[in-house]
Amino acid sequence: MPAVLATVLAYIARYLVIKLIAAFGIAFVTGGVSAYLLTQFKDIILTQLSRAQPEAYNIMMIAGLGYALSIIFGAIAFKIALNVGKRIMMGVTGVGI
Repeated sequence: MPAVLATVLAYIARYLVIKLIAAFGIAFVTGGVSAYLLTQFKDIILTQLSRAQPEAYNIMMIAGLGYALSIIFGAIAFKIALNVGKRIMMGVTGVGI
């Protein structure tokens, strides 16, 4: 009986480990892609802002607008990756995070 139980537990553990690795991989890729797209979007915004009057553009950059955009878009990318990870883990374990 213990041999059968050990075999079943090993099978379940292997299945869960494979699912977890896949879940983390998908969340990582989704986070990377969303971070890349958000960086491109930030660059477009900064390019459009650079067309403003030089004085206004310099004031915005001195005020830290570029840094603020980086923080905001980084948080959005993190939230996207977190949501994808939650949904994948829900499918793997059946328990929400």
